[in-house]
Amino acid sequence: MCVTSGPAKLGDTIVAAWEIKEGEHAMGYQNVVQSLIGVPSNDEGRFYSRQFGSEEEPRFDWDSEGYELQTLSTANCMILPIPLHADAKVMDIGIIDSRSFKNCLKDMAEAVAAEANNTRSMSKGIETYGAPRGEVYVMEFDVYSIVLAEFAGDAFNALEAVPTNRRPDIKEALLRSYEEWYGWPVAFCCFDNLEAKEAAPLIFTFPTRFPNKLFLPAIHGHDGNVPDLNTQVEDDHTYIGGSCLSPTKGNPVYYADAITPESAQMLPRSVVGTTADYFHKQGDVVLDLAKVRQGVFELNRLLPPKAPRLPKQSKSAEQRPHGRVTRSSAW
Repeated sequence: MCVTSGPAKLGDTIVAAWEIKEGEHAMGYQNVVQSLIGVPSNDEGRFYSRQFGSEEEPRFDWDSEGYELQTLSTANCMILPIPLHADAKVMDIGIIDSRSFKNCLKDMAEAVAAEANNTRSMSKGIETYGAPRGEVYVMEFDVYSIVLAEFAGDAFNALEAVPTNRRPDIKEALLRSYEEWYGWPVAFCCFDNLEAKEAAPLIFTFPTRFPNKLFLPAIHGHDGNVPDLNTQVEDDHTYIGGSCLSPTKGNPVYYADAITPESAQMLPRSVVGTTADYFHKQGDVVLDLAKVRQGVFELNRLLPPKAPRLPKQSKSAEQRPHGRVTRSSAW
């Protein structure tokens, strides 16, 4: 789930989307993340070559004669498109400070599993950067340095402000594909942990351009290259939808952490969803909000709105244990 700027391992992924109020949605994401840059590949004994951490540390290049020393880095980032309303500004994207209730998405996932079986705030240190075409903002949050860019390509203007140890190399073709496929603002969540580490949930809030749909980013690509939209990918993630306006529908959520009344107003009291564990064609997950409000979960996989149209598949829908799954190129 999601795309990274370089080799990475993501596990225990939970992605959620819910309605806070009419026209305003939230998108939540949490996983155990590990950068594989600077780690030997499976069986070739090679290292991906970049600066290692915040301090330079020599490492062997196993392909070089005489074991020449090489400098490595673990800087990486996850790339998450955000369907911000066309009339809104990047600064209208908020981040719920979830560090005091890190289990909130897990609690939602438990509510979904049961069926199958503090206030909004920007983190300290936000900085504003001029960009040739749009707005770009940089902030620090938990294990991430987050770059919010109105246009994906403008992230290059702000990466110099990201700490060196978290500053990723992003391929131009990957940035170009996000501009062409979505045309929305993009969050670059930069990290550098060589050891697998569970991060606090990333919860973005925003005026949405799709008031009748919930968007969950689900294109797979963990090697830094442009994802192949016509390939099969393996899924092992939990997808969740909800609404703060329909507290009696769906599966009730029991939050384990102490949550302030202000934050509680921005978290759903009930959710619907599923845990996917099968191969499928690439596609983001889009939920019909009217059905979610009624406690109904139907997982639809759609290609990015402006992505190249692919040939129709002979089998357009599949039956799954936790609801009908469809794949379409039409928004």
